Amino acid sequence: MVRLRLVEEQIRGLKAERLKRLEGSERPELKQVLALARLRGLGCGSAWILVMEFFGWRGFHNRREVGAAAGLVGTPYDSGESRVSRGSAKRATGGCAPR
Repeated sequence: MVRLRLVEEQIRGLKAERLKRLEGSERPELKQVLALARLRGLGCGSAWILVMEFFGWRGFHNRREVGAAAGLVGTPYDSGESRVSRGSAKRATGGCAPR
């Protein structure tokens, strides 16, 4: 239990530090975090990860590049003469993404 409390305290400290950095910052990537966090369904944590891991330092030219970076790929259905795309599926990219 002591270890759990220590980790929870560290998480609270990191969240407080993140909010402190966001307040009044003029850095473009932090402005993007704030803008994304205003969207319904996206919190500050998700917005932070999206910007810092995807949009903060990478340049995407289209939605397919974004999907490929996220590990989203088309799922083809190939049955002899019939070939159809069935939308997208999440494909494991090896490694563990930070949460």
